[in-house]
Amino acid sequence: MPAPCMPAHVLVAAALLAWCLPGCAQEPNIALRRPYTLVPQPNYPYCTDDGDMAQLTDGLTVDTADGKQLWVNQGCVGWKTQEAVEVIIDLGSVHPVASVTVSSGSGPGAGVYLPSVTIAVSDDGVAYHVVGEIDASQSEQRSRVWMQLDELRTRGRYVLVRLTPPYGDYVFCDEIAILRGDHDPAGVVLPEAAVAPLQADTTTELQRRLLKALDRLRERAEEGAAEARLVERVARMRDAVLAAPTTLDGKFQTMDTVTARQLSEQVSDLQRDVARAITAQPRVRIWEISPWADVLPCDPPPGAGGGIDAIHIIAGRREYESRAFMVSNLTDTEESLQIGLEGPLAGDWGGDIALRHAVFVGTPEAVTLSDALPVLDHPLTVPAWESRMIWLQVHSGDAPVGIHAGTVTVTFGDEARRVPLRVEVLPVAMPPQVPIATYSWQYVDSIATLQGIESEAIADLATHYNSVNILSNHHLPKPRNDQLGEDGSIIGELDFTELDRILDACKSISSEGTGWFPSFTYKQEIVADSPEYRTFSQSLTRLVAHLKDRGLGHDDFFVYPVDESIRIDFLTSARAIRSVDPQVRIFADPMMRDADEHLHTAAPYADIWSPMLDARHPRQYEILRETGATMWSYFVGRRSFCPYAAYRLALWKAFAIGARGCGFWCYAVGDKWRNTNMWAESALQYAAIYTLDGAPADISRAEKIIPSRRWEAWREGIEDYTWLFLLRQAVERRTQAVGQTEQTAAAEKVLIDALDQVLRNPDDLSLADAQSEKVMRALMELEP
Repeated sequence: MPAPCMPAHVLVAAALLAWCLPGCAQEPNIALRRPYTLVPQPNYPYCTDDGDMAQLTDGLTVDTADGKQLWVNQGCVGWKTQEAVEVIIDLGSVHPVASVTVSSGSGPGAGVYLPSVTIAVSDDGVAYHVVGEIDASQSEQRSRVWMQLDELRTRGRYVLVRLTPPYGDYVFCDEIAILRGDHDPAGVVLPEAAVAPLQADTTTELQRRLLKALDRLRERAEEGAAEARLVERVARMRDAVLAAPTTLDGKFQTMDTVTARQLSEQVSDLQRDVARAITAQPRVRIWEISPWADVLPCDPPPGAGGGIDAIHIIAGRREYESRAFMVSNLTDTEESLQIGLEGPLAGDWGGDIALRHAVFVGTPEAVTLSDALPVLDHPLTVPAWESRMIWLQVHSGDAPVGIHAGTVTVTFGDEARRVPLRVEVLPVAMPPQVPIATYSWQYVDSIATLQGIESEAIADLATHYNSVNILSNHHLPKPRNDQLGEDGSIIGELDFTELDRILDACKSISSEGTGWFPSFTYKQEIVADSPEYRTFSQSLTRLVAHLKDRGLGHDDFFVYPVDESIRIDFLTSARAIRSVDPQVRIFADPMMRDADEHLHTAAPYADIWSPMLDARHPRQYEILRETGATMWSYFVGRRSFCPYAAYRLALWKAFAIGARGCGFWCYAVGDKWRNTNMWAESALQYAAIYTLDGAPADISRAEKIIPSRRWEAWREGIEDYTWLFLLRQAVERRTQAVGQTEQTAAAEKVLIDALDQVLRNPDDLSLADAQSEKVMRALMELEP
């Protein structure tokens, strides 16, 4: 069991023991002045200095008397991070180890909490054995705490100390002591539990993408029996990418854009050279790829046997499915390709197939991403020795159950390629309303990006299952100054015209409710019977009454007073709302930095919890579920995130933690909020869609809202969640009716295995489809 932090009187004794030197009556501190490694490198600006590589074993602690904080002292070592950090101390030779003591501190008011501690030992610096853990999540938070694991009776030359923030974004430590034991190290049997040391990652997002591309390129070169010199060039290019200088900017490694562009161009040139060397094929090559795969413009096709024979899509009724293939131009001139459909699937088969192409867009870090998905309704130009992703977006609609056939055609000049296409529709159907509340902070009433195309955005949100309508607060009616009496009373009627307009427009995306942010936010307590309180009380009361007149009860809306906080400003606002109308639902989105005490304090006021999807802190989900309030969840997306792992699997994670809602930031925020061009490299990287403002000339103008691959992954994740939910519901119904049977046990195993396989293997881009099919077929068995 993890050890709790020690009581104060024991900690004082531990501190005195920790500094005993050889020759003293007590065991010596064998870590004193020993060297160590740090992963990652410290980055907290107020204490990071040249002494960080000595301060943790120098025998000195910083002064925290009179309320001084650990992290503003140069003798402390600090990280701004949400991930674990690691110290590995080299004792010089194998020693008997009696105890390990870590000095840290906290300040919850500043979002700083004690780290949890894992201790592991190694004789050779390769194999590390876990000998103890300290769970700090329930510890008393103080400015100075000595966390000790004693009576270890272990051994090792290398002692690994891993510090993990259970909450918040910081880790601080100013000393580590290791006391020598009096036992024989040769007699120690090391535990089987092992841990791999953290690896320092100083690479940027661009480097990671280029390295993956070069790994693919090496495989292509070896498959195609390219000359050894080309394989060697790939290896040298890989070394050059790794050696490129980077700097730590806050939490992220960055690279100057000139170097980034040079590396990208050099990799592209090398990709073209490899493609030329291994190509003995037709001038246009078609090859299979996952619709979620990360690709670059010059990715060459695989060797012989890596093409595509047919495309087979399996879907339930009224379900969306995506497939993709690459087309490569293996000539020295650009090619114009015409992509089309033939056969029954090109006609009225009951469903719909949209042909799209993945367009490359840039980021401020000079990363090139295949992200935007405009309709492909014109010939596609592919530059010499480059490749493009073609996307098939299938909606089965009300197509009859069974197999529907057709052909995808790729025509260039007087040549054509034909790929058989089959869509198999299963006898299970997506329900009219999915069983999860979904939202994306769409703000269709206020974001500049959507002005003039609000109706198109609402239609797009509806087809992507958006069911929670989050609006800004500027449509909430506010009394004019001439409507306020001296006592704060509102004179006359409030004008709900604009509110009614946006509510009417957004009916199709509000089935799970409407919320306003920020709404009724107060930094300080407002005094009952004060003019301010009277105005607030009457405003809220009239809003509730107006919504009721529209047929919207308390279960159909919520207020959202403060973003990403459940501290003082949230509590102040929530108390005021509760005092006026206890039935008004309140939305709260706590952060990982919020300790258990904050969750318990906010619990009486939170009707809807929306914590971040973060596997670091499963206890937070447990606490939120225990409050009995509705639990949703959310994450912050970015253009550079993997569509599959970040967006589609978010819904699998939500199902796994028992969340009945899931959202992400955000649908359509453009550059600097007011700029409407989301194609620019400088644009904020959050939006899941593109518009025609700033779109390249070769982008189809048929749609005013252009999806991204991430937006499509999100929709398919919602459908995955729905199949999981329907199967669990079917198992529960059958079990209640006839008890546990072999059939229900088998279906339950399918459900458990699906979650386990998909969430344990986020890099396998095919698993969600494969496991969803198994879930659908299990549902068919239970409810034929």
